[in-house]
Amino acid sequence: MAKKAIIIPTSGMNYSFQRGKYIPDLHSHIRLAAGIELYKKYANSIDPYLVLSGGRTQGAKTPCLADNLAEMAEHKYKIHSSKILLEELSIDTSENAEFSRDLCLEKGIEEAVVVTNNYQLKRALECFKYYNSRDKTQFKVDGLSAEEVLKQKSKSYSNKASELLDENRVLLKLSPDSEAAKKVYRKYESLTRKSNSYSNIAEDFLENNLSLNLLNLALRFGMFLHKGNPEFIREHIHNKILKNGRR
Repeated sequence: MAKKAIIIPTSGMNYSFQRGKYIPDLHSHIRLAAGIELYKKYANSIDPYLVLSGGRTQGAKTPCLADNLAEMAEHKYKIHSSKILLEELSIDTSENAEFSRDLCLEKGIEEAVVVTNNYQLKRALECFKYYNSRDKTQFKVDGLSAEEVLKQKSKSYSNKASELLDENRVLLKLSPDSEAAKKVYRKYESLTRKSNSYSNIAEDFLENNLSLNLLNLALRFGMFLHKGNPEFIREHIHNKILKNGRR
């Protein structure tokens, strides 16, 4: 069975006061969720691998980005560790491309799809193209927008929910309180929740991107002006944004 890599360049981490540790940021959540969807899609026809790319971009004392995201892939999405490849040295998009390609080729993988946010996708593909040309390698790479993957998944669940109601319209009309009708409703509600979940993930990125950038900028100034207690500044700004609807 042919091998294919789903390369996910990591974005960054945010410190969770509630959990007491660093967790993947919103960009990384988006990319991983979309990458998992492709992984499931490919699993029936090829031998897919998740390649998580990212080193310690936020300081030597912080977790490695790839390790941070791998933990979520294993525990939340139940991807076996044998199907996850970690590239733990890169600190930018260019190195994501170079080091991920090298890792894939070492593992005998000659084809991949890069899954990342809209704003990074073109730049990432250009980097892969450059390193292929520079090193004369034949590493085939395509790219997909993480937002589009999630929107399509949301649409798919929404369509399934509508089809379910159409197929069972007579049943629901004649005996809405029957066990059979209740079963249909439960399935409809489940599909609807999944549709909303994927839609919300994609929309959250677009709606919160500005707020997250402002938060990061504010934190930098806050830490500079209040070096004695940066955690207080971080929590204060974070809570303020949440109170205002994360706008």
